[in-house]
This record gives sequence, C-alpha cells and structure tokens, in this order.
Amino acid sequence: MLDDLIELVLEIVIELFTEVLFPALPRPVRIFLTCTLLIVLFGGSGLLIGFGIVNKTIWMIIIGALLLVATILWFVYLIRKYRLEKRLLGEC
Repeated sequence: MLDDLIELVLEIVIELFTEVLFPALPRPVRIFLTCTLLIVLFGGSGLLIGFGIVNKTIWMIIIGALLLVATILWFVYLIRKYRLEKRLLGEC
C-alpha cells in the first residue's frame, strides 16, 4: 500500500514538473533535472533541520523549515499553474 502511494506521488511529481519546469528539453533530461531539483531542495531542508536538532540551534531548524515550506508552496504554485494552462487549452 505504501509502495503504491509513493509510486503515485512520484508519477505525479515527475509528470507535472517535467512539463512545467523544463518544456523544451527531451523527456529523460527533464526527469533527471526534476529529480535532482527535488533531492536538492528537500534534502537541503532536511539536512538543515537535522543539523539544527543535533546541534540544538533553533535558527537552523527555522531556516530548514522555511526552506521546506517555500519548496512545497512553490510546487503547489507550479501544479496550479499547470492545471490552469491545461484547462485554458481545453485538454482537461
């Protein structure tokens, strides 16, 4: 069940963000760049939060949480933009 959920989320993320972020590149390159971007943003925020917890510094935890929230909000914005463009083109 968890495997199906992870597969669904990754499929949605890769499909949406490859078309929105990198429309002019070939599909394998878009998938690679999207995965790299996700790893860097979520990994960086996770590292900041983790180092903040280990070192007991609240400012690192706050910066990591802000980066995580900003990343999620940016992805939500891209999803809404993609859906709006698709709806305006009549493909929905």
